[in-house]
Amino acid sequence: MICFNFLVAMKRKTIVVINQKEYSEKVHSFITANNFNTLNKDSTNKFQKAVHKIMKECSSVMDKRQRKFLIQKKPSAPVLKA
Repeated sequence: MICFNFLVAMKRKTIVVINQKEYSEKVHSFITANNFNTLNKDSTNKFQKAVHKIMKECSSVMDKRQRKFLIQKKPSAPVLKA
């Protein structure tokens, strides 16, 4: 049985139809070629806390109102659907 993935193209109102096996192979080769590593846990919260701390220390450069617009409320790492 042949399976297809229906994907929305980035920043466009276009749908891409691709063979699921071909898509998985392309993703795997991209990850392998670019030396990506698999993480055991999501470290987004750790980095978010560090960003908050640094922004608070830079109070002479930006005020609370500016920080409010620069900080994400619930950040999360992107999910790779392959």
